[in-house]
Amino acid sequence: MNRLKRFCLITYGLAGVLCLCALALPWVGPFKSQAAALMQNRIYFTIIQAALAITGLGAIVTLLRGLLTPRQSKVIVIDETDEDSISVSAAAITSQARHIVEDHGALDTDKVTVSTKRRGLSVDVRVKPQYTVNVVDEGRSLRDDLEMGLSYLCGDKVKHINIEFMEPDPIVAAQDVSIELLEMPQTTYEPAILTPAPSTEAATSTDAFTAEVPAEADDTTESHVDEGEAEKQ
Repeated sequence: MNRLKRFCLITYGLAGVLCLCALALPWVGPFKSQAAALMQNRIYFTIIQAALAITGLGAIVTLLRGLLTPRQSKVIVIDETDEDSISVSAAAITSQARHIVEDHGALDTDKVTVSTKRRGLSVDVRVKPQYTVNVVDEGRSLRDDLEMGLSYLCGDKVKHINIEFMEPDPIVAAQDVSIELLEMPQTTYEPAILTPAPSTEAATSTDAFTAEVPAEADDTTESHVDEGEAEKQ
């Protein structure tokens, strides 16, 4: 927005607020009588008339601009004859500009805006550098690439190319991850050697065998003693 438009908007807004207050205070508020008495003052009444004229003129200009301003077209006519025409959509131009920025290598696309003006197309591109770059050299190189790449699609319809460099995304997290990976201790894998556990059934059978042997020996000795006593008798 240039200075003239800004000045007109500020003047229009102040005049509207002054008219609203001057016309409302005699009817609403605690100072009704004082506001009504001010209307009898010639200088005050002249100021109110001037503010009212500015407000009315601004309202008429705003209404005409809203009615007569052409709608932003989503299709741009590149070439036309009596019966045929060649047109390109704004989405296709935006996609082409994104591809050109991504193919540039050092920049990422943040936003691309295509607007139609009386003299031709205006392309606004917001980019984020992937690393520290020379903004002047990269900006000129990217502008040349955009002019050449968009000329294949739009011909000479592109009149303005605006490139804005934005703040890059933080890369601290990626550095921290790499540092943690480097500081992790290196461990070697040693396969475990499995030894078979003794069977419980074999152990119990062995215990039972060892426990029964003395019992059989005692029985045999007792039988021999009984036989010897019987022979003596």
